[in-house]
This record gives sequence, structure tokens and C-alpha cells, in this order.
Amino acid sequence: MHTPPRTTVVDDDERAVMMCRGFFYDRIRCRGKTSLALAFVAIAAWALAAPRAACAAQAVQPRFDDLEQRPTPEETYAANAFAIVSVKGGGNWWRPVRGIYRISTEHDAFFRAMGRPDLAQQYARRYGTGVLLEVLGYASGIGGLALLGWGVFDGHTVPAIAGAGLVVAWPILVYVGGDMKKPELPPDDALDMAGRYNDALRARLRLGPARDDGTVAGRARRGSSPALAPFVTRAAAGVMIGVRF
Repeated sequence: MHTPPRTTVVDDDERAVMMCRGFFYDRIRCRGKTSLALAFVAIAAWALAAPRAACAAQAVQPRFDDLEQRPTPEETYAANAFAIVSVKGGGNWWRPVRGIYRISTEHDAFFRAMGRPDLAQQYARRYGTGVLLEVLGYASGIGGLALLGWGVFDGHTVPAIAGAGLVVAWPILVYVGGDMKKPELPPDDALDMAGRYNDALRARLRLGPARDDGTVAGRARRGSSPALAPFVTRAAAGVMIGVRF
């Protein structure tokens, strides 16, 4: 006896629910792919940016319009001379410090003092990109954990896969963003720039050559060994220990 095929009748409400669910899953899948693509793009940009840091010696054209004036030329020099501190922890990076108390200086302010507003703008753009990637990374992690938990506990495969992708992108974006917040200029170039700034400052103040410029390239050119040096940071209102060259 022939049995006629069964047909399933779907009313308009069920069809609308199925269409909405398909659209929702497609959006989730798209977001997961977009986050992974963004993470890989960030890695590629970070990798391509590294080789450009090794450039020729950077020119220094200080205008000395931000000097802290003191009663004597020696005191003025001591209050304004730059040093470069190589910080160990969270990856090797450097910070400029200024004056006898080694007050931490922002990198863009350091570049402007060197007479290099182009480097200051470049660092500001790089820093802003790093902050954006970190924010996207944390948002990706929070959203990914929520999607992953929902997909696993409710048995939805697509949200679980998308959530896993977002969670994978989380540490990648945060790491790349944190690295991009650091200066691209190599420490040796920064050290040389600070040394030439200090030489020009001594010439402006009509001081003789420094016997031992304990802050900068003078010691580096003589091949002195690294030394631990504390410096004060306004942001942290405390003291950080770094390695001074």
C-alpha cells in the first residue's frame, strides 16, 4: 500500500521565528569572524611596524622653549637634562625622565622637547591605536564568554563557536594593543637623542663639556655598564626601578 509523503505545514509565525533565528545566527557568526580577522590584522600591523623602528640616527632640533629656569646655569642644566630608563617588566621598553629627580616624562612631550613634533604625532597615533585594540580585546573577551556560555548551556552550536573565536581574539588584541602603546623608537636611538639634546643644552647655557654625563649617550658612547636608577612618575605617584644606560 502506497503511503503518500508527509508534508509539514509551517505557519507565518513559525516562518518568521525561523528567519529571525537564522539572521541572528548569521550575525553572530559574522561577528566571530570579524573579531578573528581584526586580531590577525592587528598582528600583521604590529609585525610590519617593528622593522621600521630601526632607522638612521634621529635628528634633534630643540627650541628650549620649555626649560625650567634656575638661579645658575648648572642648576638649570640639572633640572632639564634628559635621561633614558630601560624598564624591565611587561616586555623591555624605555621611558624618558628629566631633571635631577628623574621625573617621568611622557613620550610625546619628550619628542616635542627634542624638536620632533612628527615623532610626537606618530607616537600619539600609535598609542591611540593601542588603546583602541585593548578596548576591543576586552569587549571581545566579555562578549565571547557570554556567547560561549549561552551556546554551551543551551546547546546552540553557532553562538558557542562565535564565542570561542571572540575569546581567542581577546588576548591577541590586548597583547598587540599593549605593545603598540610603547614607543616604536629603539632605546639606543632615544638614548642618542637625549645625549645630543643635553649637549646642545650645555652649549646654550655656556657650560663646558660634561665629564660624565650620567644620564645619556655620553656614558653609552664610553661603553659604561648598566646601572639601577630610581625615577619618579607623576602618574603612579611613586618610584619605579629601571635600568639606566
